[in-house]
Amino acid sequence: LALEVHRRLEDDIPFRVLTRLKLEAAGRPREVRLENVLLAGGTPLAVHSRLPARLESDGALRLQVRPGKWQVDVSEHHAGPVAELGLTPRPPPWPEREVWVFASRPDLRQVEISGAEAVDPRQTGLPPDWSSLPAYLLRRGEVLRLTQVQRGDAHPAPDRLTLSRDLWLDFG
Repeated sequence: LALEVHRRLEDDIPFRVLTRLKLEAAGRPREVRLENVLLAGGTPLAVHSRLPARLESDGALRLQVRPGKWQVDVSEHHAGPVAELGLTPRPPPWPEREVWVFASRPDLRQVEISGAEAVDPRQTGLPPDWSSLPAYLLRRGEVLRLTQVQRGDAHPAPDRLTLSRDLWLDFG
């Protein structure tokens, strides 16, 4: 069983994370348990898979794997503003490193990203629709820090009101 993991971090309200697992399985059909699929503090939203899958209460993903190439998407959200996300060690077949992309929302907040190595998204196995986003390589034990620079629009347009009326007087 080979596993490749990509995560899409969406700086929205609430903060969302889409974890995309790419599995390549050989051999006989079997049940596989992947520990800690969710990031720390994440609340699961949905699991999309062509394989039978179940997300357990301890955050483990149980899959009934058959030979072939498979994709499993796990969505989660985080309450409140997120300042850092870490990649905790996970048992095999979990990979030693993951590629994360960050989809910013500058109208909500602007952040500086640190703690991870920036990589060229075209040199990774990211989905094509994710390759336009900034990508970061995280290894076990590394933490991606999101330092908030500004919240909201710092220079909003001034409030203006324009009123135009036509009055018609009737003397009858």
